[in-house]
Amino acid sequence: MTITINAGWWLLPSAVTMALFIWAAIAAREDGGTYGAGHVYNLLIYLVAAFGSVVAWLIWSLLR
Repeated sequence: MTITINAGWWLLPSAVTMALFIWAAIAAREDGGTYGAGHVYNLLIYLVAAFGSVVAWLIWSLLR
């Protein structure tokens, strides 16, 4: 049994996912809030990153 993983078009949506979550981590770190509105803001940043990642993978799956 041979399992192969080909480097192909799946690298593009994974790069988009990594870039979005790196951006979200940097933006969340700059907030500096401990409780309250700071956490809601960080949650929204990560939700934007997750939504962008899902959209990138959806586009990839539809073009495949």
